[in-house]
Amino acid sequence: HRSGAPHAWPLCSICCEPGSSRPASRVDGAISARRMGTMKEWVSDQLMSLLGYSENFLTDYVTNLASSEKSAAALLAKLHAADVPNTPATRKFAEDLFARAPRKSGGAAAQQKARAAADKKEKLDLLKQNAEYGLLDDDDNEAAETEAAVQRALKV
Repeated sequence: HRSGAPHAWPLCSICCEPGSSRPASRVDGAISARRMGTMKEWVSDQLMSLLGYSENFLTDYVTNLASSEKSAAALLAKLHAADVPNTPATRKFAEDLFARAPRKSGGAAAQQKARAAADKKEKLDLLKQNAEYGLLDDDDNEAAETEAAVQRALKV
């Protein structure tokens, strides 16, 4: 059973092989679709398959590791460093997990790049808006009338 505790019933169709209390030996995603609802559940199921146990902190760690690594090979190397066995099932898990994991933003450099892109877009928008404006024709009569009105207002 996922928690490691023995079952009170002979069959757990969610995480164990039919008729057994052993974890399912499938890593290819063939575990029941109802367990594949979230990334955390999927990772937990895969760890149960690979290691024979799965804990919340381990599931979170592996998920975060996959999000921060640059490639499936780098993720696989980190998993091996954490004593996950080097098997074809582990390689497939690393590839699948890397493909499913959301990528992290990259920190301050990525934020600075995003700000620079936003500033550039704002400048382009202002340039487009400025291009829509034009100069007004100035009538000589109007200018003279305005000047006269200003002079009269100053005398008052």
